Amino acid sequence: MGGEGSMQAMNTILKNNRELLRKKRTFDKEKSFSSITDSKLNFKQVDEKELEKIKRRIREKSMKDRRNSRLFLILVLVLLCFTFYFLFKDFYVDFDIFMRKY
Repeated sequence: MGGEGSMQAMNTILKNNRELLRKKRTFDKEKSFSSITDSKLNFKQVDEKELEKIKRRIREKSMKDRRNSRLFLILVLVLLCFTFYFLFKDFYVDFDIFMRKY
């Protein structure tokens, strides 16, 4: 009969496509990554004095970063103001044209 060769090619293509789809799911079948949640994490034990030193260093660094970001913002705003001033210092709008009666 005619057309059997094209039907065989179609079946082969569909079979290969199904195999490709199955390959995408291999990670879901393997659950070895979930064993991490079962383990306990061991943190370094620190006494109270050392903990206070660490907290103080973190706070100081945070304050320093905040101060630096504020200074940067102020510097950018000042530069922006000067830029607009020098760009538009010669700009003049004659508001009398809006006050004229026709």
